[in-house]
Amino acid sequence: MSEPVGKRVDASLAKAEGAAGLMENANMIQEALNSGKVIAGPMAGPRTTIAQLLNMAGADNQAQLQNSLSVAKGLAGLTLESRGELKGQGQVTDTETKLLERARSGDTTLTLDELQQVVNVSQRLARRLWGNHENLLKTMEKDPAAKDSIEYYRPSGRLPEPVPSNKPATPADATKRKAGLDSIFGNKKP
Repeated sequence: MSEPVGKRVDASLAKAEGAAGLMENANMIQEALNSGKVIAGPMAGPRTTIAQLLNMAGADNQAQLQNSLSVAKGLAGLTLESRGELKGQGQVTDTETKLLERARSGDTTLTLDELQQVVNVSQRLARRLWGNHENLLKTMEKDPAAKDSIEYYRPSGRLPEPVPSNKPATPADATKRKAGLDSIFGNKKP
């Protein structure tokens, strides 16, 4: 293979392997969001601190704290490797790019809807990067000069399947959440 083609295939392989990590982090966040027990949005930091204090006082909110931590870890995993990949990706809007930048900066004020958008864009980007590399490998298979070296450019793993989003919360879920808050803070009616 010529040097420019080799460099292109090397870069494509690195992007494909990075896409697997991107999908894993997006899936980690999605699983936490699917639980319906995540502290997010404005004042998430202080609300997490209060939840930790309540947990120490006997409240049963360990799942919520663990899921919130999983979201934070997943956001931290959306690293610089995908930042450069947003350029030239027609399916990623400017709004989505700004949202991903906020997520990567550790912005703890992201709402549940914004976190869902981050997951959706990350999963879509991971599939796109992986697919681009697969298409390049198919092209190499047709080229007699490249065919012998194709095995060196196959990713070492597989792209994980995206974890699908659960349905949005129902009014019954909101009632259960309110009942849980009432049990912690007391139901003070005017």
